[in-house]
Amino acid sequence: MEDYIKEEVIINIGWANVFGIIVGIVAFVIFGIPYFSLWREQIADIPSFRLFSLKFSIAFVLGIVAHELIHGLFWAAFTKDKFKSIKFGVMGASKLFSPYCHCKEPLKLHHYRIGGIMPLIILGIIPAIISIFIGSLFWFGFGIFFTMAASGDILVLKKTLKEKNDSLIFDLPDEAGYHIYRLKSKE
Repeated sequence: MEDYIKEEVIINIGWANVFGIIVGIVAFVIFGIPYFSLWREQIADIPSFRLFSLKFSIAFVLGIVAHELIHGLFWAAFTKDKFKSIKFGVMGASKLFSPYCHCKEPLKLHHYRIGGIMPLIILGIIPAIISIFIGSLFWFGFGIFFTMAASGDILVLKKTLKEKNDSLIFDLPDEAGYHIYRLKSKE
């Protein structure tokens, strides 16, 4: 890595949670307008709140696991040691017990972005869009929640937009962030 300049980039978990609320409101408006316009009459026919809550609680836990697993599956596809290069865990109390997926190998910038954005697409955007077509309040709530859950990923990916494509990223194991390795100028 001697041809690279290294810089650490950290995302504040507290801000990511506040940003998540903002993202949730925006997603609710974007997906909610068409959903509630099309399915307003079916909303009165909602199954019992108790059953809905139980179903959503189970989906919530499975979705959190799936979110991190999706990061891992996509990042593993781009590493030399595949799934051996992926580590899962939960950060401590100071990091609000945030679950994480860590890639132990540096990734090309576009590979990191692919693995970073896929939980948002698969668990957030796609279920929210499907809910508009099928009228499912469950999938609408699931999509909105997991769009919000990707707020930290959105913030991390936003930071990478200023980077050159020849940069490498090493995901940090104990922080929401990464080391960016920028290729030195050959002057």
